[in-house]
Amino acid sequence: MDAVMKVSLDLVGIQSGSIEAPAGCGKTTSIANLVSASNAKKPILILTHTNAGVMALQEKLRERGVAASRYKLATLDGWSRRLVSFFPLRSGCPPAMTAADNPNVDYGAIRKAALGLLVSGHVDRVIANTYSSALIDEYQDCDMLQHKLCANLKRLMPVSIFGDELQRIFGWDSEMPLWADVLSEFPVIHRLSTPHRWYNEGAHLFGDWLLGIRSPLENGQPIDLRQAQNGVIWRQVSEDNPDDVKLRSIRYADKISSNGVLVICDEKRKSRLGDIAKRVFGASVVEAAELPTARTLANNLEPLTKDALPHLINFAATCATGVRQKDMTRRVATLLDGRSRKPATELEATFAQFARQPSVSTVRAIFSALASAKKIQVIRWESYRAVEMAIRRAPEGCDLKDRILKSCEQRRLLGRSIRGTMVGSTLLLKGLQAEVVVIADTENLSRENLYVALTRGSKKVIICSRSPVLSPS
Repeated sequence: MDAVMKVSLDLVGIQSGSIEAPAGCGKTTSIANLVSASNAKKPILILTHTNAGVMALQEKLRERGVAASRYKLATLDGWSRRLVSFFPLRSGCPPAMTAADNPNVDYGAIRKAALGLLVSGHVDRVIANTYSSALIDEYQDCDMLQHKLCANLKRLMPVSIFGDELQRIFGWDSEMPLWADVLSEFPVIHRLSTPHRWYNEGAHLFGDWLLGIRSPLENGQPIDLRQAQNGVIWRQVSEDNPDDVKLRSIRYADKISSNGVLVICDEKRKSRLGDIAKRVFGASVVEAAELPTARTLANNLEPLTKDALPHLINFAATCATGVRQKDMTRRVATLLDGRSRKPATELEATFAQFARQPSVSTVRAIFSALASAKKIQVIRWESYRAVEMAIRRAPEGCDLKDRILKSCEQRRLLGRSIRGTMVGSTLLLKGLQAEVVVIADTENLSRENLYVALTRGSKKVIICSRSPVLSPS
């Protein structure tokens, strides 16, 4: 147990400040231990950024046997949304905005409204009487409005933040606070320094090496993989055929891992994740939590007419191998014109049937054909499942768009777990860990993205690059 746990178990005695929390050093456990040991009469407010983070903290608190009455746990945006919905007139945030149907726009307005309430002082007594103190998780992901909100909470109660500048990879559209300003507002009171994630796996040297490269990364110095400890495997790629080594590395990782593999690719290269997943048997693409592929389909199924056919074909081609949009479009046109010289496959026939008779049942038939096709492999399981679950028992004449969007939201709240070989970017895979990680694309990684990528594997990380010396931007 780290020193902060030994000397500061009672939150009532903690002064506001920051706890530097490197990846894998027991941040979630530390938060749970602090709450478990507190003797405060009022609940502790615990805020993080994602529903997956909420679920991880909830699970850890349950493991500690902490009664739900002793804390209130939410995302920062969820808590802000709830606050302004309680005070719609004072916050100036209309109910339509708090519904957050347009999250990219609405949550910015909700953050401004919540900050305005705190600055005004109108809710000071309510908040001070409700909570004893606050713990803010993943603080490096706070934008400026969220930072100001937390700083204002500090007027009303002790606020401890947990964060790490080297894991600052979320780029909000809004302004981000300088880390120096964050530390000025919340001075460092402790640094977690035991790499529990790797120690628990018996990979002590690997964990110590990951802690040791933090200083060089922070100072813009290169990382020489030839000096790495056991657990780090470097694979040199050629300029002529770089993906050959990368694909062989992924297949090797799949053989040696017992709980799945994470593959980190360059998110800036359009379709890169899908291209890699299609070339590895059993691999799947990790999508953004909002499931944009499923949402795009949903928005094009209302109204449900034959004009939705191109969008259904595009969805199938995006979500699965063995379906090519242009080829399928031409094939269906041939079937509809009666010019086909060869029998239609079940999937081709269901697309043609939808064009003749657009209905919920023919959409359902398309998904049934996708699931049973022998030469087709689904690679975007999250979007596929969201749509498939929405239409499974959907009655004729229902609002398919609404059902699919609700299914997407349900899956977002459930979070995700490791399932086989999962291909994503550092942004999509942050918060997940596997025994083995393959960093397929290193060329465009910043120091923050490189650090996050290196710390996703608990036993081994396989790094594919032209040079053993990495010089992140």
